[in-house]
Amino acid sequence: MKIKLLLKKIIEITAAVIAIFSIIMFLIQTTSLVAIFCFIVVFLLILLMFFNPVSRLRNIFRRLKILVSDQPLVTWYLYRDQVKPIMLGTWKNYKYLIFVGITQESLKQYFEEVLANNQKYQWTHIDVYFACDQLGSIYRENSFLPTVKKARQEIATMLLSSSSKIQLPDLQKISFFQCKNPVGFTGSFYCKDLASDPDKIYIVQSLAYSQYETKNALTFSIAADGSDALSSAHSIALYHYRYALKMISDSRVDLGKFEPSSRWNESVEAWQYFCQNSKLPKAEMSGLIEINRDICSFKGKHVLDLGCGSGETSILLLNEDLATLTVVDKSPQMLMRAKSYIGEDARVTFALCSIPSFSLEDIDIKGKFFDVIVVHQGIPAIASTLDEVLTLANWARERLNNEGRLLFAIHDNALSTANTNWNDPFRMELLSIANNHSPQILRGSKPSLFLEDIERNVIQAGFEMTQKKERDFHLTMEDRRLMWKTPAVLDSFFDLTKISVQEADDLAQLAFRRVGPTQTRPRKVTYISFCVSVN
Repeated sequence: MKIKLLLKKIIEITAAVIAIFSIIMFLIQTTSLVAIFCFIVVFLLILLMFFNPVSRLRNIFRRLKILVSDQPLVTWYLYRDQVKPIMLGTWKNYKYLIFVGITQESLKQYFEEVLANNQKYQWTHIDVYFACDQLGSIYRENSFLPTVKKARQEIATMLLSSSSKIQLPDLQKISFFQCKNPVGFTGSFYCKDLASDPDKIYIVQSLAYSQYETKNALTFSIAADGSDALSSAHSIALYHYRYALKMISDSRVDLGKFEPSSRWNESVEAWQYFCQNSKLPKAEMSGLIEINRDICSFKGKHVLDLGCGSGETSILLLNEDLATLTVVDKSPQMLMRAKSYIGEDARVTFALCSIPSFSLEDIDIKGKFFDVIVVHQGIPAIASTLDEVLTLANWARERLNNEGRLLFAIHDNALSTANTNWNDPFRMELLSIANNHSPQILRGSKPSLFLEDIERNVIQAGFEMTQKKERDFHLTMEDRRLMWKTPAVLDSFFDLTKISVQEADDLAQLAFRRVGPTQTRPRKVTYISFCVSVN
């Protein structure tokens, strides 16, 4: 380093001497060739000192090298399919992936191809944008929204599956959005982390005048080098599309966010096994159907089943000769399992959304109204506080026809009055085992829910209570054992952020072994029927 500085000083001193000599010669011989030479030397030295042309030439050659290299910062492709293998190869380098498209029907296939190599990826967040209704209707006409709904469910289900979890251990959230305004391009943006700007961008320039036109569109990639200052054109393009993404995100419409850590996503296998090997779930749904028959038949009605789970109880509604059945669940895995169990039926619509939802997250039931909304055993998961009960009731009121009905089936463990007069051997034993293991793993006390408060809040939302019945169901220890194999049920007792699901399951099964076939109390279910108030 010192040698380099010394050489620089020698060059500067030499240049100064030459400059002084040149000026003297220029003053002595103003018309000679020597004087002209001296003038040129002085001019070049001034350029060197003030404008640094060597550095500028270095940058020019650097840009030329980039343009002719194998991996330039801006690369053009005649067709989108040409860039696809290159693009998919870059996904392993990023944590935050953003996709802006029209229907995103190819995105699921892209994910499948990438995950087929069985490598682990560091993705933490994935954002998927669909086109606005106006642009989408031009591109796919009447099939636009159905295609969006299908792609959304398929992408969420695949990325949140148990098999994908092995390859995506860091994935925290998948978010779906719809562009509020028309966007003049499609493409993808890749970030090193959630807080950074995209430093790799793929843009597809096309006019959405026909289906699948974007597959043959002109495509280019833009990469950042850390300085974003290699050339004016590169910097402008990079800034333009970063800014465009910001504008899109500032005006987006939320279509739902889904997390792999959802306990119900983890519970699919165990919950379906319980539903198929215990008579209890279907017996409870049958009781709800019976209370409705006392008032009005399901025949010819449009019914919404909130919290359908794996579909075993929902299918009983189809036996009632209803016109349509819409089943809703916030777990992509549960909904996919329900699809598989119920099978193809023209009357059935499968909807993926949190419950309740007042945003376009409920795009799958957008614009639909129902005659009956059923909440079968979903109160603990859907509305565990009075504020949430009121929100749920308001949500249901907005989606019911003027003569619509809201039906609840609420088991006693969801209420604050549970176990007040009866010591449950299993729970007492499990509590003892858990305390010996570590008191910190236990859930804190839950908010109190009383039937009277639930009824009052639903009436406040614009309903009238028309009927209420209670029914006891025989519950064996084997029924309970199967139920407690479900991670979401374990999560109601254990804090699964402090203990693994496997450890919690081991403790529960130990309690069952110690208790043995001891008699367990009946499961009390309260059925309540509300109708839309005429006032």
